[in-house]
Amino acid sequence: MKATQIMSAPIVTVRPDTTILQAARHLVLHKTEALPVVDSHRRLVGVVSESDLFRATAAGVRNALVRRAEYEATTPVYVKEIMRRDVLWVRSDDSLELCTQLMWRHNGQSLPVLRGGQLVGLITQRDLLGALSRIGGGPGGDQSIRATAGTGAIDIRTREALEAAP
Repeated sequence: MKATQIMSAPIVTVRPDTTILQAARHLVLHKTEALPVVDSHRRLVGVVSESDLFRATAAGVRNALVRRAEYEATTPVYVKEIMRRDVLWVRSDDSLELCTQLMWRHNGQSLPVLRGGQLVGLITQRDLLGALSRIGGGPGGDQSIRATAGTGAIDIRTREALEAAP
């Protein structure tokens, strides 16, 4: 089973200049745990999660109760201020096994799915559980791991994958 068979699509995305409150509304309205953050070319630049938004809005409410000036000076306003830029992702043709391992090893809530550098979907823990329950399987052997690092990509493979690579 490939990532495209597991992922949720189409998905709700936000831009870096989306306000935190707008992003929180999207999460609630669309009942999702995370929002991929994309640029104008639909390239993944980050992810903002439910817990990221909760921390930012809770801090804002707390500060607003203390002092309005403190609230305005210290509360993040835009997604780009709180989004995670180092995002673990998978390619559209990556296996269910790899997606499951990555999510489990990195305690992730979601995995953006990329095809040719463009965001095409999102795999959540719920998506993986659904796929695993349909086949009755579980995680298996080791495969390559990729993670964006701001402007570049890191490709870490197991010894077996490197030896088998052309």
